[in-house]
Amino acid sequence: QPAAKAEAEAEVAKRRAAEAELEKKEGNVYRVPADCNEAALTFMMQHSGAFGIVQGEKTILVISESPGTQHVFMDGRPHPQDWAPSRRGHSVGRWEGNSLVISTTGLEAGGGVPGGGRKRPETEVVERFTLRDPTHLVVNFTWNDPTIYVKPHSYEFTYEKQPADAYAFESWCDVTDPLQGQSIVIPPQK
Repeated sequence: QPAAKAEAEAEVAKRRAAEAELEKKEGNVYRVPADCNEAALTFMMQHSGAFGIVQGEKTILVISESPGTQHVFMDGRPHPQDWAPSRRGHSVGRWEGNSLVISTTGLEAGGGVPGGGRKRPETEVVERFTLRDPTHLVVNFTWNDPTIYVKPHSYEFTYEKQPADAYAFESWCDVTDPLQGQSIVIPPQK
């Protein structure tokens, strides 16, 4: 366990350093490390909150009630080699028949994988979204990482379609609360 803790602490330090560099480049963008406790992938889809899927020409967004959105790039790009680990990681997708297949890497190291599993930035989670019928969406999650798992760790959830007038509620996030935080652009001071 000490090695895993040291690895996780190193990843957090690397992320904070990357955020500091980004802040220098972007000027007045202020990032609070807690980032409003954004729900980690795949937890955002495994609690009682609703989520929506918005399909664009080159991007799909998975929007949950919790802070943050999963951006899925559908333009054929690979995962970047220099991605700073985050709770949502980097996601690319493709269609296989009538199933949307999303590959995500670059997740923060640590626990949080259903069934007691762990993850690290090199871990890949593959989500397979398939409409079983007009009102049920089946999502299969498979975690791949030969340094952690003897074999891929998979499980499946079935979601019911909500009425047309239903929507996901936005979670509350107060940047002044030290237990929360978010990326904000500070307005010009006069």
